[in-house]
Amino acid sequence: MQEIRLIMPLRLAWRRMVQILFRNFSSVKWLAFSLSVWLANLDPKAAVGAFHTQVSNSCRKLGSKGQFPDLNRIFDESALLIGAIVVTGLLIMLILALLLVWVKARFQFVFLHNTIKNNREISRPWDEYAECGNSLFVWKLVYGLIVLLVLIVLVAISVTVFVLAVQSRDPGSVLSLSTDLVLGIVLTAMLLTSPFAIISLFILRLLNSFVVPIMYKYKLPTTMGWRYFLPFLKMHFWHFVLYFLFLLVLRIGIVIVLAVFACVTWLIGGTILLIGGIILSLPYVGSVLTLPILVWFRLYSVEYLTQFSPDFDFFPKPEGSAATPATPTGSC
Repeated sequence: MQEIRLIMPLRLAWRRMVQILFRNFSSVKWLAFSLSVWLANLDPKAAVGAFHTQVSNSCRKLGSKGQFPDLNRIFDESALLIGAIVVTGLLIMLILALLLVWVKARFQFVFLHNTIKNNREISRPWDEYAECGNSLFVWKLVYGLIVLLVLIVLVAISVTVFVLAVQSRDPGSVLSLSTDLVLGIVLTAMLLTSPFAIISLFILRLLNSFVVPIMYKYKLPTTMGWRYFLPFLKMHFWHFVLYFLFLLVLRIGIVIVLAVFACVTWLIGGTILLIGGIILSLPYVGSVLTLPILVWFRLYSVEYLTQFSPDFDFFPKPEGSAATPATPTGSC
């Protein structure tokens, strides 16, 4: 069996990234890649949070201008209307979040297609892998709800355990909200939820790094992609754990390097850094500037997966090469 390596796929991914982005450089291709990367890495929480912040700021400005001279009277007279507005706002944020999660799931296949095929297509992979993207969206939605429910249960258990532990020491005491009580509950909740949170993140990393490429290659729904991947996970569990930890360290290292660079640049010219930071934080613009890193990471997971089976050879072969191994049954 082929030896599973950790660094070699990283080097191969770097070479492919350089070939894709810098050889025969095209600004149009770079911008198209950046669009697919940006949409494949959308943060629904940030977008919904920005919408919520904008609404809150608007309400605060109206109140500061004296347009609401008697808020209590308004609430008493228009409680039903205000409740309807609040519910409508929450529904809009929920629909916006679901829409962004759906777009992100669909564009994960667009980005992967462009990376593997070395092209800048948008519409064709969007249509071709529509069912795969929809399947991924539904799976992530159900998985997110399950994780949320489990976290709520764990937090409730941690609160109960801590309160019972405190009362067992002093049975006649009456608990009151204090800093020590809140800190104790938070620490207990962290102890109970941290292992589950790590496992949840590990599952998501396996999904995005390995199951999605399998879905892409064979056009499988998410459940069948997991079914095809699980035997390899059982056989090489610790290799995938090592990948997860190494990728975490690699990401932290890149953040540290960028932070050090930012500090040094700040000492040289603070205004320039401030403007650069603002530009980097703008939607889509950040993806344009960090495109090589994002493509490198996407290629790394594919190159790492290729080591486990000839079935995971994703990249186009030269003419006259060996036939492609048999594909698993099923489709999106």
